[in-house]
Amino acid sequence: MAFYHGILPWYLQKSDLVHSVGNVACLLTRKPQVVTVHDLCQKIVPQRFSRTKRIYLEFGLKRTAARNLEIICDSENTRRDLTRFYPEASPRAHVVHCACKFSPNKQEVFSRKDFLFVGTLEPGKNLDSILRALCRLRDEYGLVARLKVVGAKGWKQSHIAPLIRELQLEETVDFLGYLTDADLRAQYKSALCLVFPSSYEGFGFPLLEAQSQGCPVISADNSCLREVGGEGCHYFQDGHMDQLVELMRYCLERNEAFSSICAAGFENCERFSWEKSAELTLEVYRLELEKRKRPAHK
Repeated sequence: MAFYHGILPWYLQKSDLVHSVGNVACLLTRKPQVVTVHDLCQKIVPQRFSRTKRIYLEFGLKRTAARNLEIICDSENTRRDLTRFYPEASPRAHVVHCACKFSPNKQEVFSRKDFLFVGTLEPGKNLDSILRALCRLRDEYGLVARLKVVGAKGWKQSHIAPLIRELQLEETVDFLGYLTDADLRAQYKSALCLVFPSSYEGFGFPLLEAQSQGCPVISADNSCLREVGGEGCHYFQDGHMDQLVELMRYCLERNEAFSSICAAGFENCERFSWEKSAELTLEVYRLELEKRKRPAHK
């Protein structure tokens, strides 16, 4: 933070435009600036951050919104959240969707056998809800399934290992850590489905990644997730464990019918492209630069 706000501005003196991509503007530069706001986690799900991080984001976003800067939002949901909490930023907020880093692969299909979770291990991703769902599938329906967990270690997850022991899932859950793109594609290709129970997202990349590789998706229905996942996901009401268990049961018992949604997933991926994102971002740059050329009102 000290470098970003105190030292970086000196290096930006010869820049024509600054694009700050971390939710908060570089506050000490007076250069034309565009800011990307990915999400409003500190407002919607504050438990995901430390108090220090929340204070920084609150202060930084308040100052960002007050300045006459063009703002890019990853989703329409983020734009609505920004407008809700910082209405002064509304006229300058633009939606520029992200896209998938993987090209669609409809040809190669592996043997599907495990549930898959992808995401940084932190409170808002709700990994523990999948673990409890696996336990219920085993105890209530006699259905035993494995779970592969892909993602870097985050924060506030010390309860996960004791929970796995408590639920007797030690032989059922594999933590794979961070994977290369090639290995991640292979996991999507071989998964029964991606289970994505996150409580809030600014975009939700794993939904598109899974869809691009023909992997069915079970997703919570909140924030931007339906906006991004479209018709290519099975959704459950946010926090509704019974619905999550039933969808995972449906996946195990009637996988062919469950997987029929994959065609819609491939079609949904076509709505997003980095080329379109680049074009829209360039237009926001132009708006910011043109605004600076206008004569000041006397």
